[in-house]
Amino acid sequence: MSTLSFALNVIARGDVLGADHTCTPDQVSAILEPTPAENRQGGFMWRDHGLVEFFWEGGDDGWRGTHFTVQLHRLASIGPEVAAGPIEARYGPLEPALPFEALRVAAAGLGIDLVRLPAATSGVRQYWQPRSTVLVIEDDTGEVYALTSPYRPPSGILSA
Repeated sequence: MSTLSFALNVIARGDVLGADHTCTPDQVSAILEPTPAENRQGGFMWRDHGLVEFFWEGGDDGWRGTHFTVQLHRLASIGPEVAAGPIEARYGPLEPALPFEALRVAAAGLGIDLVRLPAATSGVRQYWQPRSTVLVIEDDTGEVYALTSPYRPPSGILSA
């Protein structure tokens, strides 16, 4: 299951093919290939690479990465071509859905814990991987909706 392998690597490493939130816009584009969409608003910029969006803050004197989000739900709504390019070259065509339970079992088999967090929105469940700081969002159908990194739960949210 190529979507599972892809998601496991993101969760284990906190990056997409080596691109993480510390990369510059040019570094991300070099890894994920030219960006199809760029948005700027005030001191913020984000680039949409199809399946993955990267976010920065700053401006003319430089951009500092804040986070990235893998929009796995787009595989079902847009199709596997949303991951065309380097992701598909590495993992093959991605399946349109990834059941959270399959991800949880595979992650546990690799010694990767996913800590359940209180959901910020009804109908979703959130899990956090503390070492890689990846947030996993499960939708109300039991599918993995998105992965975001880095994510730090608000203080006091995790019970001791």
